[in-house]
Amino acid sequence: MYIYENPDWPHFIVDLSRTEKLEDKISELKYFLDGMLMMISDRNSEIASFLSDSLKASWAIEGIDLSDIDIYSAVAKRLESHMR
Repeated sequence: MYIYENPDWPHFIVDLSRTEKLEDKISELKYFLDGMLMMISDRNSEIASFLSDSLKASWAIEGIDLSDIDIYSAVAKRLESHMR
């Protein structure tokens, strides 16, 4: 149905109580989604940290000292590209 086919066109009546319920539900879902995204981000940080520590230790065995931030940055970028 096109909007102009609505019998109330163009004089719509808005039911504010229904609109407020929808806004509350959207707000609740957004809060839930934000929490889930934060958990994923935290988990990715933990994984990147673990992988960085492992890589640093592996390269140290070879006698090569790498910067923590460089390793972490590279690992984080790779994780991010694989999450897309």
